[in-house]
Amino acid sequence: MPTNADQFADMPDAARLALFESVVEAIDQAVVVWSDDNLLIFCNKRFRDMWGYSDEDAAPGVAARDLLRNYLRQNPSAEKYTDAQLENEIELRFAIVTESDEVAKSTQFSHYDGRQLLIRRFEKPGLGRVSTYSDITPLKETENQLVKKTDILRSTLDAMDQGVAIWSDEDDEILELCNNRFLELWGYPEELGKPGTTAMQFLTYDAERGEFGAGDPQKLARKYLDRVRDYFDRETDDLHTTVDGKTLYIRRRVIEGFGSVSTFTDVSNLKKTEDDLRDSQAQLKYQIELLQNREAELEKQRSYLENLTVELDQARNVSVKMNQEKDRLFSILAHDLLGPFNAIIGFSSLLKLRAEHLDPPKIVEAADAINESATGLHQLLANLLEWSRTQMDGVVVDLSQVAVHEIAAEVQELFRASANQKNITIVDDIQTVTATTDSNMIAAVLRNLLSNAVKFTPEGGTIALSAALDGRDFILGVTDTGIGMPPDQLEKLFSLENLNTLNGTLGEIGTGLGLQVCKDFVETLGGTISIDSKPAEGTSFRVVLPVAGPDK
Repeated sequence: MPTNADQFADMPDAARLALFESVVEAIDQAVVVWSDDNLLIFCNKRFRDMWGYSDEDAAPGVAARDLLRNYLRQNPSAEKYTDAQLENEIELRFAIVTESDEVAKSTQFSHYDGRQLLIRRFEKPGLGRVSTYSDITPLKETENQLVKKTDILRSTLDAMDQGVAIWSDEDDEILELCNNRFLELWGYPEELGKPGTTAMQFLTYDAERGEFGAGDPQKLARKYLDRVRDYFDRETDDLHTTVDGKTLYIRRRVIEGFGSVSTFTDVSNLKKTEDDLRDSQAQLKYQIELLQNREAELEKQRSYLENLTVELDQARNVSVKMNQEKDRLFSILAHDLLGPFNAIIGFSSLLKLRAEHLDPPKIVEAADAINESATGLHQLLANLLEWSRTQMDGVVVDLSQVAVHEIAAEVQELFRASANQKNITIVDDIQTVTATTDSNMIAAVLRNLLSNAVKFTPEGGTIALSAALDGRDFILGVTDTGIGMPPDQLEKLFSLENLNTLNGTLGEIGTGLGLQVCKDFVETLGGTISIDSKPAEGTSFRVVLPVAGPDK
């Protein structure tokens, strides 16, 4: 019997092209395929929309240079080109477009409408070149916000009359940021003030100009660093006289988990006044009060710097997490989309090529397999669309008086056939419940929970559905006698970072993305979702939602 790969290879070119187009049209990236002689073989709608091409502009067989010429003519800045300059610009961009390798290469590109695009290209000899385009404008905007906040922080520091130095908590005490006043007070050159300079480099410079007396500068700096290493790990208040005679009031405050912030105030004049007016108690009191006021101001500025530092760190973490979650999700979807498509292609090809030679039971078996794969694929794509909407556009809640028991009954009917196929008994304990909520979200939550229950319950099992009022809340329950889960899997169940492909008791596909949709929708509606499960004993989901609707 031919394998799926053999059947795919035997498919007519038109069928394979149609399959390829349907898969590529379903993804969120723009895709274009070029022949070895730089003629367009295929592009999806996302590619045409992204670059503003009509179907005629980007039809198969169009030359890459012609497509570039159309793009440049749409660019508002193209009016400045003469015909010769336009053709020269086309050749320059053509060289970039055709530059690829068997290993994918990435390039960032600024669209004339302001979007930032990530372009990846690779080449397969004899097959042509493939390019993908992803809109990374939100990520670039996050980067720009980080740069803006860094500039604000630096401007704030440079506007201060005190010297400020921010140190990391690494063993080498590395400078993260300092202002110009810090360099001025200590007489350091500008190159020492760059982020990444170690405390050892500062001390070596001090030793070279005689700060620590005669001797080898490196040895003196190392000796001094070893002596005061714990000085960097604790909060201190100190006075220090520099080599050029300035008296500095130094305060160091530790930021837990980050490092420390040091401020340096030139109190040379204050010290001289204190010495001159030692016998004047009133004057001395005045100077002390002045110093205390200065300390209070420094404390406010330190707090402000700490907050800015924390915000920068949080923004950086959000950017990294977004990239990790996106890559993880794309990897899972790429894997899980192939399985159902392969099944659909394989069984449909079998029916197409051998239907007249197959017994009716075999035809029914193939049709069931196609239906099962298509149903699983539909559920996966529906969950992906619902989750994407919550992440990209935010959730629009449509509150109304909803008969929860009616929705639960409708959802139950959707899975009646698949439950009967596995001889699963669905116990209906749904009471009459009416609440102010979003009917579509409630239906999506119940669909995913019941789908999981059917998927992971073996033949002959039982699924219990419940809906009941409990004071100001109503409670939805889905309990099965399925395969269950261990505690370590439960802890990761609602984490996007831990999505994994899981197969049901009859090989049904699943990614866990549906539970992410459930969690997002339930929390949006002001409720909570919890789970109780043990291996080989089954799983129980419990959803608690307010009858009067969410507070916000």
